[in-house]
Amino acid sequence: MQYFNFDNYKLDDAVRVFVERAPLIGENSTREGILFHLSKHLYETNTALRQQLSGPDEIHTLVCALMMLNTDLHGGMVDRKMTYNQFESNLRNTEATIDKGTLKELYNGIKSKPIIVNTTQPAEPPKPLPTLEQYENVIHKQGSLVKKNFILMSGKRPGMFKRGWKRWDAELRGSKLAFSKGGKKVEIICHHCIASRTMTHRNRHCVILLVCADDRQFLLQAVDDTDMQEWMHAINKVAAMFSALPMAAPVSNSNKFQPHSLPMSRTKCSLEEQLQNHITQLIS
Repeated sequence: MQYFNFDNYKLDDAVRVFVERAPLIGENSTREGILFHLSKHLYETNTALRQQLSGPDEIHTLVCALMMLNTDLHGGMVDRKMTYNQFESNLRNTEATIDKGTLKELYNGIKSKPIIVNTTQPAEPPKPLPTLEQYENVIHKQGSLVKKNFILMSGKRPGMFKRGWKRWDAELRGSKLAFSKGGKKVEIICHHCIASRTMTHRNRHCVILLVCADDRQFLLQAVDDTDMQEWMHAINKVAAMFSALPMAAPVSNSNKFQPHSLPMSRTKCSLEEQLQNHITQLIS
């Protein structure tokens, strides 16, 4: 209320300014409470109303009457609109002592210019992002995948007996993609990974190419297209959350292109810090 100065305002204009700017939402009792605080503020800040009316209770009665009149005249739910005589008769049964001339002026003001009630819900403050430690125990995706070791860390393909397709129970928990089968468990750390669809295998559909930070590559076959999209989305989301910025390219006098090196550990920055860093890069 302290941001509203209603000195030298007529009553209907003050109500109109307030309800157009301040959301008037909630139950009837809540709305009436807001209007009562408005009435008290009007009595404290408006010299003319303070001289004309006896107190905040009388202003509150008139404010509620104006809101009801506005709904009746402009709400569109009533066929027979309230007349001035009916408006005056309703106030005659209350403690309001306002003169008829002012009452007629208020009625004509509402009739000619309706009050636009602001019913917009106030925006909720943004929720803080979870920490990476909290994400470590989150299961992003579970299911069955057929895995094939495609490229080793050395850049070569594995031996014939180590690169076959094998079905595993897969679980993406935190930053780790775990494969388990018959008591055996294999884990892939997903920071700095990227998952994309590959069409190089004609005999197999829904195949994902997973490229890791240490240059290893795996082929993962999902159940169907929907399952494949879910796995790719989950892996790339985890990689985006846990990946650190690439290190600077090595300095060399060689003419050969030197790519940026990827860290072998996950980022130490929180999600808020990562988001702020991306925003800074986009602005610059």
